[in-house]
Amino acid sequence: MVLFYIGIFSINTLLRHYSFGSSAWDLGIFNQAFYTTVKHGKLFYYTAELYANPGGTIFGVHFSPILFLIIPVYALLPTPGTLVVAQTIIIAFGAYPTFLLANRILKSKATSLLFSLMYLMYPHVHSVNIFDFHSEAFFITFALFSIYYFVTEKWSRYFLFLALTFFTKEFASTSFLILGLVSLWSKRKEIVISLRERKLPNKRILIPVATVALAVLWYFVAKTFTLIFNPSPNPGFVQGEPWRILGGNLLDFSILGSITQLDFLRALKFEWDAKLYFLFTILGPLAFLPAIKLSLFLPTLVWFLLAFLSNYPPYYHLGYQYSAYIVPFSIVAAIQGVNNLRLTFNVTEKMLTKLMKKLVLVGLLCALALSLMRLPLTDLKLIGPSNHDRNIYKALELIPTKASTLTQYDIFPHLSCNLESFVVPPPFGAFKRSYYYSYVQSLIDRDTDYIIIDVNPDTRTFGLDFTYLMVFKELNRKGNYGLYASIDGVLIYKLDYQGEPTIFKSFTLLQKYYETPITGDGTVFKHPLPEGVYNITFRIYSDSKSSDLLFTIAVSQDTEVLVRRDVYGQEVVTDQAYQPFSLLLSVLDPTEEFEFKMVNLTRLSNIYLDSLEIGQISYSSS
Repeated sequence: MVLFYIGIFSINTLLRHYSFGSSAWDLGIFNQAFYTTVKHGKLFYYTAELYANPGGTIFGVHFSPILFLIIPVYALLPTPGTLVVAQTIIIAFGAYPTFLLANRILKSKATSLLFSLMYLMYPHVHSVNIFDFHSEAFFITFALFSIYYFVTEKWSRYFLFLALTFFTKEFASTSFLILGLVSLWSKRKEIVISLRERKLPNKRILIPVATVALAVLWYFVAKTFTLIFNPSPNPGFVQGEPWRILGGNLLDFSILGSITQLDFLRALKFEWDAKLYFLFTILGPLAFLPAIKLSLFLPTLVWFLLAFLSNYPPYYHLGYQYSAYIVPFSIVAAIQGVNNLRLTFNVTEKMLTKLMKKLVLVGLLCALALSLMRLPLTDLKLIGPSNHDRNIYKALELIPTKASTLTQYDIFPHLSCNLESFVVPPPFGAFKRSYYYSYVQSLIDRDTDYIIIDVNPDTRTFGLDFTYLMVFKELNRKGNYGLYASIDGVLIYKLDYQGEPTIFKSFTLLQKYYETPITGDGTVFKHPLPEGVYNITFRIYSDSKSSDLLFTIAVSQDTEVLVRRDVYGQEVVTDQAYQPFSLLLSVLDPTEEFEFKMVNLTRLSNIYLDSLEIGQISYSSS
């Protein structure tokens, strides 16, 4: 099962990356950090977050010493693919401690194998694996080993894996802080007796005490190292944004002084339905077994508190690395839940196996449904790169290996094996707007050899409109970059380049509306466009019998109508499904967004839009 999982998900994660489904946040960040460490001797240095981490080392954001374990593997093949495959292997091996733990508690190999299957099918395991590379992936497997050795009382191995678990990220220790407290609470009678008799507590008490102490100590040590590596983060980037509605940063202990001013109710109510559904995604695939043993489910409480009080969707949605903090203790609670059923009803091993088969079937059906319904479709890659993806590779081949570059988030991972590769960040909510403007300006002012953006949108690049506009504005301000190549919407600007592009391959933006009735203000699409001449085609259907004005198609920019075309009844063929209506647009100023509209709609007929096609004819507006 482990080998099958490694094979399937290695292919999946590689296809996702080579189809430009990975991002600067975070595969590009980690790949550049490993590359600069191995090739340049700069400790996990990366350039993507200089706005909040001026020192440039990953340890200035999160202290994750576990990354040192990957360096020997990465040095053999320094590519992003090495990282995603290594992550898949680490996650897959979490099925092994799951089996060992279940077999120890339930005394049934058949049932333990079923729990390993549940682990490998768990949607929250997939969440961590499909989303780039993250140190949280190591938390799952190391935490499961730690819990196994805690249960078997093999203390030297327990503390070894506990240390490895802590090394994944500073937050990792909080789960074991709760585990230690839960364990101490279960032994409260023994503790009271030891205190009364003034006897030295046994190891079953001392170990949880040590766990609590180490968890608290490690958290503060890790935070101290983060401050050492990043002593003065820029105030233009607000770290507490995920708890903006609550009114304070939950990871900042100074918040305790103003806790009465926090709006807990409003924070909990924010997208409460999504948060409840998130809870279902945790319990449903495990057949709700963790609910039977809530005491072992409690270590996930810290993350629930952070997530349910947050206004940051990745904290309470499938498809992100944060699921790592949920997996180990949910699996352990499910195993103990079955054990409670076994002991309560005196179930034989044969009966237990039959029961588990039914519970596993329920969990697997739920896991499959959730994986197909809720995990981002762009992450479940079954086919290779598209034609547009291949055109991006053709464009990137024009850039010399050692050239400095500035690009957008989905292209950055493919250029991150370079110390001088930079990325324009999207306008994250944590940015103060004025600081975002100045930061993007500082990136352009670096005068990198090449600037690469892809204005041909698809499922992964929607939402980059503002990024494109900022790049166009800054290129216009600088005036020292020339269009070096234009391939299917991938624009390469070269420093101090003059003359015509070396390669020009036009692009077409196709927006499908699937027979949508036109209502409202008539705006159907907004998007920035580079300089050039475009043929704009609306495919429209109307059942009008009138010869009067039916509608007007238009393109405007900053409230100014640039081109328009009135369509009258006699132009419409009612027995033809959809007709093309076109106009030409010459883009002179790419620094403002273009709006594509249908206005002056008649009230005497129904008008439907099937598609909008924006086809580039030439790269020059002259």
